[in-house]
Amino acid sequence: MSLSRKIALASVATIILVVGLTIGNMTLFTRSLQRSEEQNTSLTIERTISAFDDYLHRLDVLNRDWAAWDDTYNFVKSPSENVDYIEVNFPDATFADAKLNFILIIDNSGSLVYGKAFDLNIEQEVPILESLQEHISDEALIGHEGVDDSLIGIILLPEGPLMVSSRPIVTSEGEGPIEGTIIMAQFLDSSAVGALSNTIHLPLVLVTVNDMNMPSDLEVARSSLTIEAPILVRAISSESMAGYFLLKDIYGSPAIIFRLTIPRTLYAQSVA
Repeated sequence: MSLSRKIALASVATIILVVGLTIGNMTLFTRSLQRSEEQNTSLTIERTISAFDDYLHRLDVLNRDWAAWDDTYNFVKSPSENVDYIEVNFPDATFADAKLNFILIIDNSGSLVYGKAFDLNIEQEVPILESLQEHISDEALIGHEGVDDSLIGIILLPEGPLMVSSRPIVTSEGEGPIEGTIIMAQFLDSSAVGALSNTIHLPLVLVTVNDMNMPSDLEVARSSLTIEAPILVRAISSESMAGYFLLKDIYGSPAIIFRLTIPRTLYAQSVA
């Protein structure tokens, strides 16, 4: 074999080796980048869930101030003797300022002593939804075991998901006996989702698990998400990663799915 032929064969072998190593390195790099993107998206989902929990917590803190108050305590014990409690404390401004859609006061028998519904969009009082009234006497909402007990979470109504806080009515000193329950609630509507989206500085979409017209990618996510595995991360394009997470209602059933979208900045830089 001539020297030139040997050199040519050696060059081809070198090129093949270099190409093989390059492809191998690119494959390892791509996998590492994918893991990094998935971890970043998962961390963002956790921060979003934490921000949502903060929304629920603020609702619960507001409710706690009303639940552990002598005025509320005396009212639920003797409504007819404390009519001024309603007139003074529940004008439309109370609902508008606190972004509340419902305040319900229930006695220990499960009867509604007082309730008011408020439409935040038109800023007017509206009838209390029948679908909500069906939950009022449920043990999950009014079955408080102690003076410090509370329930916060989601109720899925036909009209939309509702953030609720339920607390036992006790004295201003936080003492019993428990005389009833006060529930405060706010719809988790586009306005609330928009506020949450502004908090995390990322686009956020919400659908209910029974939505028959959800986008196709959310429909795929719904088939994969469970109470045991409530988070899903996937690339939806070369520009975006999507994180999906499922939240359950106060009864422990799947209720809503959030989707957040994260730009694939690192991926774009790496490709470049």
